[in-house]
Amino acid sequence: YLTLLARIEDHAAGEFEEDDPLEWHANTQEHNANITVANALLAWLLDDEDAATKAREGLARIDTHFETNEDWDVNIRMIRPLGGWTHAWDLLKATPWFTDDEADAAAAAITEVTDEFYERFIADDAARTLVLGTTQNNHPIRTAVAIGVVAMAFPEHPRAAEWADWVFSELDYL
Repeated sequence: YLTLLARIEDHAAGEFEEDDPLEWHANTQEHNANITVANALLAWLLDDEDAATKAREGLARIDTHFETNEDWDVNIRMIRPLGGWTHAWDLLKATPWFTDDEADAAAAAITEVTDEFYERFIADDAARTLVLGTTQNNHPIRTAVAIGVVAMAFPEHPRAAEWADWVFSELDYL
């Protein structure tokens, strides 16, 4: 366990990367989400206020301009940013250092990216068929899990039920 804790602390010590103002990059978002969730875990596990501060910074940095992403297969990489941000949000909610306003802003950013992702890969029949329907492999599974984590964490979002319906239907089908 000490080895695992050391690895988490190593991730948490990383530096956030700057967002590209012209294009949403999955690698940047994944990198920043990994640092964010590592710090959120340390904040919760070790009652570490400094880690909570860094995790809150990471959530505040979420780039919500997903529509500018140009990677045709970004869907298989979305579990790391969406899952990381969602888990960080959940862990921080269990600490005394995450205000309701910060939590609401982070939830809005996470669900905004999820909604844009859903619109691009699920609501668009052609994209869904091309990217997910013909493969029936890790593409639809990873896409469904990324959306499902957010749908379950934020059930009050107006589209959460729609997201969850697709996710559970897709996973059941696969």
